[in-house]
Amino acid sequence: MQRNNFNFRNQNVYIGIDVHKQNWQVSISMTGGYEENYRMSSGNINELVTHLRNKYPGGNYYSVYESGFSGYSTHRALESQGIKNIIVNAADVPTMQKEKVNKTDAVDSSKLSKALMKGILTPLYVPTEEEESLRELYRLREDRVKKLGREKSQIKHFLHRNGISVPRELEKASVYWSKAFVTWLENVETTLLKRKTLDLMLEEYKWHRQRLLSVTMELRKIMKTEHGSELELLTSVPGVGMITAIAIVSEVGNFSRFNNERVFASYIGLSPTCHNSGEKESPGEITFRCNRRLRKAFIESSWVAIRRDNALSACFLKHRARMNSCDAIVRIARKLSCRVLSVMKTGAFYVTGTN
Repeated sequence: MQRNNFNFRNQNVYIGIDVHKQNWQVSISMTGGYEENYRMSSGNINELVTHLRNKYPGGNYYSVYESGFSGYSTHRALESQGIKNIIVNAADVPTMQKEKVNKTDAVDSSKLSKALMKGILTPLYVPTEEEESLRELYRLREDRVKKLGREKSQIKHFLHRNGISVPRELEKASVYWSKAFVTWLENVETTLLKRKTLDLMLEEYKWHRQRLLSVTMELRKIMKTEHGSELELLTSVPGVGMITAIAIVSEVGNFSRFNNERVFASYIGLSPTCHNSGEKESPGEITFRCNRRLRKAFIESSWVAIRRDNALSACFLKHRARMNSCDAIVRIARKLSCRVLSVMKTGAFYVTGTN
C-alpha cells in the first residue's frame, strides 16, 4: 500500500516550527516515536498545509513556535488553516544539556514538537488584532519618547562641553524643557559654527517633539473613545495618571486572563525569585521575567501613590525602616498592581486609603 493512502483520522500530529526570516525548520512528531524533519521556505503556510494533508491526511494538527520577530501573524495564519497553534517563550521549553551543546535548527524544532506532544508547554496569551494594534500604537509612542530624550541629552551635553551655563532662573525650566528654556536655547550667544550646530540640534528636537505630540493625541483620542470607562477606573487609583492608564490597558488587553493578583504581579515582573533547598528558603530580587514597560510604569506610579494615599504611605515607611527606598517602592508597586487588578475586575472605583 502506498504511504499516501494511509489515513490518520483521529490521530494527533504535533508540529514544532523553528521560525527564521529566510526559512523554517519543521519537525513532526507522533506517538510511537515517529518523527520527520524538513526545511521549508519562511512563512509559506500553504506549503506546510499541503505537506500535512498529503502525508498525514485526516489528522488533528497541533503546532508550536517560539515567540520572536514574526509576532502573532504566523499564529493567526496557522489557525486559519485549521492547525491548532500555540506560542511559547523560548525560556520555557525544556532543554537537556546535550541539546545546549549541540544546538541546531533541527534540534530546536524537534524538542518543540516533542514537548508539545507531552503537553508540558505553557502557551503565551495571544491578543486580538484590535488589542495588538493598540499595543503597537502605544509602543510607537514609547519609542518616540526615547528618541526625544536622546535629543534632549545631546543638546545638554553640547552645552556642558562648550561651557554654556543655564541661567539660574531657568534651571527648573530646563528640567521640563519649558517654552522659556527653549527660547533661551534659540538665543544663546556663541561662535557662528557652534550656533549653527545648536540650531540643527534644536530643529531635530522640535521635529521629534511634534511627532511625539501627534501620536500622543491620536492615542488619547482612541482610548477615550473606545476605552473611556477603563481609563476612569484606572485613574481612580492613586498614582495612576492618564499615560500610565493607557500603558496598562494597551499592554494588558484582557484582564480576565489573570486568575489572581499573584499571576498579574508575575506578568508585570513584581514577583521575587526564590531558592528553596531543604529547610532553607532564600527569597531573592524581583524576577528578570517581566513586561518591562508595565514594571517601569508601576514603579514610577508608586512614587506618586505614596504621596497621595495614606495606607500606601504608611506601608512604604514600614518597609523603608528595614530596606532601602528602591526595594521598598517595589513592594508598593506590587500592592498597587493588586489595586489595579481589583478595580478592573470588579468595575468599582478605588477608595483612597483602603488596604
